[in-house]
Amino acid sequence: LIGKLQECDSINCAEKLNGKKIFIDKDNIPKVKKNHFYIFDLIDCEVKTSNNKLLGNIINIDNFGAGDLINIKKTNDKSFYIPMNEDNIINIDINKKVVIVNPIKGMLD
Repeated sequence: LIGKLQECDSINCAEKLNGKKIFIDKDNIPKVKKNHFYIFDLIDCEVKTSNNKLLGNIINIDNFGAGDLINIKKTNDKSFYIPMNEDNIINIDINKKVVIVNPIKGMLD
């Protein structure tokens, strides 16, 4: 993401913000393309299998270098990852806060 802050037009001004958190009102962020999502929209979504079995809720989307991973917290407070790709994700319904998955065989064992 590239952005510009009002009243901060120099490298010296920008360096003063290094390590600081910068916030934006949700109403000011751009709309996303189809099948693209903001992480904050996915947090707390239920994750279910295609046969409607509840796996847990999304607690974060992590990326350790090989692609996005959905971090899912199960009802027993343990968590696990499912890769966020076309092989594993069937549907994401942001309005209903539900993600339908079909994880690779052996992933849930």
